[in-house]
Amino acid sequence: MSVLALAEAPDGRLLVGSSADGAFEWGVGGLRQRVAPEQLWSNQVRAILADADGGVWYGTIQGLSRCLGDTCRRFTAAATASRATTSLRWPAIATARCGSAARWE
Repeated sequence: MSVLALAEAPDGRLLVGSSADGAFEWGVGGLRQRVAPEQLWSNQVRAILADADGGVWYGTIQGLSRCLGDTCRRFTAAATASRATTSLRWPAIATARCGSAARWE
């Protein structure tokens, strides 16, 4: 497995994005894998951002997803400037880097 993204959630979970196997969350509860198409747009995860609510944003080459517990929401191409998400950052509002900046409330 090739690792493309690493992050730590506020609760201590290790978040890993891979080149072909989706995303992984390691924590006290064990290992959880997030995969396409059920939870992510693509299994190539290039960016990860944990938010203050316990949710995790996953940027893939085909779009953006946010997962909280067992629930994941995939954002459509219409909601992003481009489908590919290569970086994520969190000021007061998350900014997804998709060729041009798109902002999420």
